[in-house]
Amino acid sequence: MTIVLIRAENQTKILNSLADIERHAGLKINGTPRIIDNNLADKYAKSIMKDRLRSKSKIAVLVSVKEDATLSILQIRKIHPPAHLVVISEEYRQWEEIKKIFNTLPHSKDITLPRRKQTVQKILHRINKIINERKIFLFRIIFFKSFYFLYCLIFN
Repeated sequence: MTIVLIRAENQTKILNSLADIERHAGLKINGTPRIIDNNLADKYAKSIMKDRLRSKSKIAVLVSVKEDATLSILQIRKIHPPAHLVVISEEYRQWEEIKKIFNTLPHSKDITLPRRKQTVQKILHRINKIINERKIFLFRIIFFKSFYFLYCLIFN
C-alpha cells in the first residue's frame, strides 16, 4: 500500500488527477479520498521534497493506492496530472505520521472516484443486448428456413 498526496488549486484539478491516476497510470485506488488540511499537506510535501514549494495548495487529498511505491512513482511520472502529486512510501519518516492520521481524516463526500463499475456494467448491458438481438435474428432465420422446408415438402 502506498499513500499519494494530491495538492491542487481547486477541486476540479483534484478530480481530474484522481481520474488520471486510475485511467492513465493504471493504479487501483483503495477506498475514498481523505481530505487533509492544505497547510499540513504543504508541510508534508515540503519536508518530503526537501525544497520550497512553488505555490501553496488550496485543497489537498490523501489517497491510498494498492500498488507498491516504486510502481506508483513510475506510473505517475508517465502521466501529467493537473495537480501536484507526491507519492509517500514507507522509506520517508513522514510515513508513520501520515498513516496514523489517514484513518482519522474525513472522507470526501464531494470528491468521488471515477465510476469504472458503471461503465463496465453499461458495456456488458450493450453486449447482452446485441447478443439477444442476434439470437432473435438467428431464431427468425432458423424458423423461416424450417417453415420454408415444410412448405416445400407439403406443396411439392
